[in-house]
Amino acid sequence: MKDPARGKEIHRRVMMMLGLMITAFALAAAYLAFGPGGSMPPLFFGHWRRLGPPSGGPVVRIAKHSEMRWRSLTSEVLEEARKRNCLILLHLASPSSRASQVQEEVFNDSRVESWIEGRAIAVKEDLDERPDLQLRFGAGLRASLALITPSGEVLGASAAGSPGLFLNWARALEAAYRRNPAAIDAALKKRREGARFRPPLDSAVLGPEDPVWGGVHRSAVEYEKLLADQARTLEAESEPQRASRALSYVRHFLSAPAGGYFNAQTGELLRPDGRIVEGRYYFSLPEAKRRGLGIPAVDKRLFAAPNAAMAASVLASPHARGQDREQALKTLRRWRQEDLLGGCVVHRLGGPASCFLQDQTAMGEAFLTGYQRTGDPAYLKACVAIFRGAERHLADPVSRGLRDRPGDGVLIPALNADAGRFYLKLAQALPRAAPEKGILLAWGGSLLRLFARIK
Repeated sequence: MKDPARGKEIHRRVMMMLGLMITAFALAAAYLAFGPGGSMPPLFFGHWRRLGPPSGGPVVRIAKHSEMRWRSLTSEVLEEARKRNCLILLHLASPSSRASQVQEEVFNDSRVESWIEGRAIAVKEDLDERPDLQLRFGAGLRASLALITPSGEVLGASAAGSPGLFLNWARALEAAYRRNPAAIDAALKKRREGARFRPPLDSAVLGPEDPVWGGVHRSAVEYEKLLADQARTLEAESEPQRASRALSYVRHFLSAPAGGYFNAQTGELLRPDGRIVEGRYYFSLPEAKRRGLGIPAVDKRLFAAPNAAMAASVLASPHARGQDREQALKTLRRWRQEDLLGGCVVHRLGGPASCFLQDQTAMGEAFLTGYQRTGDPAYLKACVAIFRGAERHLADPVSRGLRDRPGDGVLIPALNADAGRFYLKLAQALPRAAPEKGILLAWGGSLLRLFARIK
């Protein structure tokens, strides 16, 4: 016969254990619904809880577009600045850069907006479209600000930071300038004119690799994936596996069907409800969960220098497949046929006429690689046309160097040294009787002697 007291005790203990389990499950459900989140993906998006950080800040932010009335940097803007005796605030940005988007949010601050409206003309330019402005006014970043005097001299350049940091920076520069504007303008002009040889371009260290799709991010805090960085990864022969994965990423995400390569993939995800999933969270997820959230936007513009670098790297890479090489050759054929105008490489496929030294040299190198891989003389003819275009539009009569753009371009040692190496390689590829051969040998050697060791 069973003991009733013992049965009641067992029943009491079982009910206590069930109660504790139900309480634990309830607490866990509440944490998932309302808590700050953790390493696992959030279950709700905005109705029950905010996406919270695994660590180091929120993983979702609200897209805040600036209401600032931006203008372009034109001669009319410079003339207005001179008449009003006010500064020009130049905002250099890229649509695929997180830093650019965050910087834009600084201008929503009423204190910042009030300072700009009263003391400066707000100008915004796309740094991907205008690499020449980045060379002159940028702070060496994917997103930067510059304060320009009414006479067009660079007073200072920096990243935006917070509204408070921006105001401290801008007010300090303006106060210093207003104390003696004529003397400061003269000093800035003298420094600019005296620095005929600008310092070489900085090469950013490649960022971490995406463990799921392959390809490298811009940096450890900027998850944008630039085509130019993928090309540099292919060139790094010391890491063949990383290069192979970068090639796979470009094949699936950045290859244009008609030929060419898209410029970049955004480093964060803009959701339909206007919220932005931060890249550090998104790119930590496995593929299925990424695709469940959506795919970050791709900047589908095609720019000359990164397209040329990628095509040349693919043609030279032992890791490239047949379809990769065909895409590279299709890219070169498209650029040669559509956007090589009078020996000038158009900066953006389908864009306005331009002639930047970096584009000239990069596309010339790519065409030369195309000739070496195929033997098609049309590529060699295009290389000569590019050389002649630079000779007509970019040659500096004083130094015999090459300016970065026609007219008031500046001398960039790294770009001149690259051009010198290209000219020497082109001279070697040309037939002995080619009239350009001697000129290329002489000018290429001169550029290297003048610029290769300048730091």
